[in-house]
Amino acid sequence: MKQIAALVMLALAATGAQAQATAGLPAPEDVMTTLRDSPRLQVQVESIEQGVQRERKRRAGPHEWQISASQQQRTEASGLRFDEQEYGLQRAMRWPWKASLDYRLGRQERLVGELSYSDAWHEAGRDLLDMWFEWVGTEEAVRIADVQLQSLRDQQRSVERRVEAGDAAAVELQLADAETRRMQSSRNAAAVAAMRAREALASDYPGLPLKLPIPLAEPQALPGTDGEWIEHITSDNHELELAESQAAASRLAAERAGADRLADPTLALHYSDNLDGNRRLLGLTVTLPIGGSARSADAALARSQSRAAEANLRLITDHVRSDARAAIAAARLSLGNWQDLSEAAARMRRAADAAARGYELGELDLSVTLAARRQALEAEQQLMMAQLTALHDHARVLLDSHRLWALPEGHEPIEP
Repeated sequence: MKQIAALVMLALAATGAQAQATAGLPAPEDVMTTLRDSPRLQVQVESIEQGVQRERKRRAGPHEWQISASQQQRTEASGLRFDEQEYGLQRAMRWPWKASLDYRLGRQERLVGELSYSDAWHEAGRDLLDMWFEWVGTEEAVRIADVQLQSLRDQQRSVERRVEAGDAAAVELQLADAETRRMQSSRNAAAVAAMRAREALASDYPGLPLKLPIPLAEPQALPGTDGEWIEHITSDNHELELAESQAAASRLAAERAGADRLADPTLALHYSDNLDGNRRLLGLTVTLPIGGSARSADAALARSQSRAAEANLRLITDHVRSDARAAIAAARLSLGNWQDLSEAAARMRRAADAAARGYELGELDLSVTLAARRQALEAEQQLMMAQLTALHDHARVLLDSHRLWALPEGHEPIEP
């Protein structure tokens, strides 16, 4: 945990220096602390310790010292009895080239543990980003519903004045009241969705301050070319690095299993004291098991697992590049969609306001006015979702390229 805390502090310094905070997102220092302390990362942090212990085990090797002692009594035909003792010390000796392979394999397995945590950190950041914008979207839906509800109440009062003045039929008041109640129901449903999204975010990432960005920031265009962003994302990608490290570990494991077809020799030193000490024996025994079909099967299995890891690496490589292209394209397209909807929503607002004034002047029917308000509401909701989508997609590219909420790695792939 001390290692993780130190890495997080380094990340905070780098984040502040590079001004990675994106408008509409929680403060970087809050996110870094929340990710580190989240239940999901608390589970994954053990992958680092597991990697360390795997390396330690590989370095120690599979063999241990064994000691033996025996006591017996010999009875001769003459009736003489003698106490005899025998002591032994033995250990299988790992061949030097196997030890070298174990050292390299242990280092690679430690790296796999570290990269597993780094990949889990990145995936947790992705989930937090998705859940954050989902929550903000539900809260914005409540805000828009409140504004629309207030407009409908104003409209209802206008209808009441016209009905009292005899300029409108009483049925129009019923229509206005029904529309207001319908909007109130929609507002209540939006509030329930916001509550659930907030609870889900607080449950998965406790400790994260849930402060709404007011007002929503305007989305910004990604600088640079698509090719540059693809290079940024793929050249420093935890998922890809993890797959590469796992493939390297599988190659070493296959090589190690192949080396095990030649068994390790066992050296045994034994000493015996016979005939009440009148005869002493000191000897050395060398035992070399003869490998059979089981060792060959282990080697073949390891080679198959290595080929599977290589195939998985190719799959992950294609997936990462495809995902990067999709994320960048989404950021470009969602920005354009928001820009288009901005003008459409502004026109719908003006049309709804004009319809409301026209109704007060007796120039338009209530049904036209209410329809204009519904269309304006739909346009506002679409604009809000487009704005949040553009902000989310922009932040997603920054996150995937490690320009947002990045945990410093300090890991370089270990060559087998």
